[in-house]
Amino acid sequence: MRKLALLADRFNTLWMEDGKVHMLNRRKYPFVIEYVTCSNLEEVAECIENMTIQGAPPLAYAAGLALSMLAHEHEMDSEQKFFEAFEAGIDRLMHTRPTGWDLGYVMNGCREVAKSSYDFGRDVAEEIRKYVYVQIEDGNRIARDTGRYAADLIRDGARIQTICFAGAALAYMLYFAAEDGKDIELFASETRPYLQGARLTAQSCVEMGIPVTVITDNMPGYLMESGKTNVFVSTADKITMDGYIANKIGTYQIAMAAFDNDIPYYLLGYNGPVKGSYGPSSLKIEERSPEEVLHCLGQRTSVDGVNGYYPAFDITSPRYISAVATDRGIFPARLIGKYHEKPYLDPFKNPRVI
Repeated sequence: MRKLALLADRFNTLWMEDGKVHMLNRRKYPFVIEYVTCSNLEEVAECIENMTIQGAPPLAYAAGLALSMLAHEHEMDSEQKFFEAFEAGIDRLMHTRPTGWDLGYVMNGCREVAKSSYDFGRDVAEEIRKYVYVQIEDGNRIARDTGRYAADLIRDGARIQTICFAGAALAYMLYFAAEDGKDIELFASETRPYLQGARLTAQSCVEMGIPVTVITDNMPGYLMESGKTNVFVSTADKITMDGYIANKIGTYQIAMAAFDNDIPYYLLGYNGPVKGSYGPSSLKIEERSPEEVLHCLGQRTSVDGVNGYYPAFDITSPRYISAVATDRGIFPARLIGKYHEKPYLDPFKNPRVI
């Protein structure tokens, strides 16, 4: 039986124990398997900012668990002081990574749980922890189902180009495609400056026995034009109702190269678009420290006096996206808003129409 990648299950990499948050250090993985322990909200916020934890859903779950710690710290406060501290904590966490929408969703859910739990005299910290664990479980299910649908889009003989680490859904897509007997291979762009493609994506492939080749970030167009890759797959940190996406910087140019070479671009859309969001103006692009592009794996790569610039995401139009795989099936990019109208059907128990 084929082994699924470690990063496919979020409980392998993030959990709460003895009142503290434990997370896999993704800046060092897979060279070093190290877990970081956070004792308070600020430590979690710093781990999100410094990329110890990465990926829109995982960092959102970590932020939710940080609020559980905060609620425990302030459990003896008056109601007013408790919720003042709680809202300040949400505000701090919301400013850690502004592009992804999962963070806001989980923060709003934690707020609702805190208010209802406080009103009914329940343990607020414990109720928030349970809420976040439900979100992680549901996130694992969404990733699995998205991967199952996406695997049906991948044809035998696929040479798949990726960027960054498309998360658990990518691992499931590759896993199911291989289990279906398809001959597949993956080409992972290194994804500077944190090398998520070279480390996280590549390691996941190695664990599952999927052939993988790492390329530099400026090679995708050549590989497509020369026929070495024939499909592009990525995820998105945020999807609008009309199919625009924000994803790791570099996605846009690979999408254009795929379009120019008649290569399909399949998006791993997980649980669909953000309600009420339309057009590129609704996608906020996070700009990280310029110093980050002047370093790689802790080593400075340019001399002092050089300027850097690091918009961490870019925006891709739905015109470049061939289809969006979600946990509710496959959608045309421009009609992804229909996701919220379609009921959930378990793809493992119902026919999958592609």
